[in-house]
Amino acid sequence: MIVYNNGVYCRLSQAAVSVQDRGYQFGDGAYEVIHYTDHHGVDEDWHLDRLDYSLTQLQIPWPMSANALRQCIRHVRLLNKLSTVNIYISITRGVPATRDFAFPKTPCAPVLTMIPYRHKPVAERLRTKGMTIITAPDQRWGRCDIKAIALLAPSLAKQAATEAGADDVWMVDTQGCITEGSSCNAFIVTPTGEILTRPPSHAILKGITRTRLIALARDAGLKVTERPFAVSELKEAAEAFITRTTGFIIPVTWVDKYSIGTGHPGPVTHNLLSLYETFVQEQKHGRFADTTRFVV
Repeated sequence: MIVYNNGVYCRLSQAAVSVQDRGYQFGDGAYEVIHYTDHHGVDEDWHLDRLDYSLTQLQIPWPMSANALRQCIRHVRLLNKLSTVNIYISITRGVPATRDFAFPKTPCAPVLTMIPYRHKPVAERLRTKGMTIITAPDQRWGRCDIKAIALLAPSLAKQAATEAGADDVWMVDTQGCITEGSSCNAFIVTPTGEILTRPPSHAILKGITRTRLIALARDAGLKVTERPFAVSELKEAAEAFITRTTGFIIPVTWVDKYSIGTGHPGPVTHNLLSLYETFVQEQKHGRFADTTRFVV
């Protein structure tokens, strides 16, 4: 596998960053994951918009222009001969002259890495039977709107789900409402057919797939409401599902050993997945006109 490592294309085994890098020592950096299918980046512009937001919030300068970054991404894909791939992009503040919690007084060059990961299709079991999830207190930091590389809290949450025999965890705030999954946004469908998901705030990452799906659903005449919903509403929902870049839409059928709805993926979730897959194909072939920018 060939990766991009701060100005050099090299084998993954040869790629390295300094032990003094602030990303390594402080988790001081941002990242994005973009899914490419048949050489097309799904909502690539929006992903780069969100990366720009994260870097701005962290006061990290771009290591290169967005267009230059696109060319590097394309070169990584071509070198690895992968038409369907997930590209992981990481930008850290870099290597300062001295270690300090405050940002370096003398700015250092940010460090950019890109790693291609072979895309693994969603397991058939998850598509046909749905995910099982547990709920757990949200113990993450207060700026989840920044796609930061410091992922210890969601990693611990995902490990707790794994040890419980579940596929993922939905985190719960101090008011008893769902925030999001370990690496995904959370949705439910009420018994009346209303689609609910938490509104954007510092409490969640505003997902690209989440945002696109909401727009597609509303265009299709479906009612989508962005508001917090409680664990009790989740357990009484007709359907539930997640959205994420690497899986699009995946149904959720069990939570804390309670079945959701019939305990099987529901018609609204199937319809939304169909809408999104159609969008991906339309965008790939240039038949989906959208010049809007992604705003967090």
